[in-house]
Amino acid sequence: MLADLEAQNRISAELESGERVLWSGQPNASRWLYPQDAALVPFSVLWGGFALFWEASVLSSSGAQSSLINALWGVPFVVVGLYLTVGRLFARRWIRERTLYALTDQRAIAIAPAWPRGLRTKSVWLGSHPAVEKRTGRGGQGTLLIGSLPRANRWLTAEPGWPGAGAAAANAVVFADIADVEDVYSRTRGQLSELTRARTA
Repeated sequence: MLADLEAQNRISAELESGERVLWSGQPNASRWLYPQDAALVPFSVLWGGFALFWEASVLSSSGAQSSLINALWGVPFVVVGLYLTVGRLFARRWIRERTLYALTDQRAIAIAPAWPRGLRTKSVWLGSHPAVEKRTGRGGQGTLLIGSLPRANRWLTAEPGWPGAGAAAANAVVFADIADVEDVYSRTRGQLSELTRARTA
């Protein structure tokens, strides 16, 4: 997890002149499995199992030249299978430990590691009156989705280790697995209402 001072400095560097932070936080990085893994884990195991079976079959077959070509052909599938089965869990944990969220009086901000290096910052301006969806879990934890998010892609929103997750939430900021989701939801709705009143005044 990031030190408080480092987190504050990263958020401050993203703020516009006069912008005020109403809340900031990080996702819970201590969990290994999430509800979406009920679908992702079986798929990962099937892919990885088939790739390993293919590679083992090729390596045990006769014919040196054809076996070598087929073995090399299977290596990328084995690597992808290992990542999907195990690697993405470590990638997700690593990403979440370095991800920051902030709600300001003007927008919702998510700052996360970018591949292959650096940081990726996403913002949704509250003045655009984005949709807000709350998902509450155990112990007051939950996920807040702010912005436009196709329903077909919602299973990817809390899965930063899964390929395509960033593109799935391209028009939304997702505060995934935050400890005080009810409070942040209330603050977001309150700020949206305040901006609406200011616009109509």
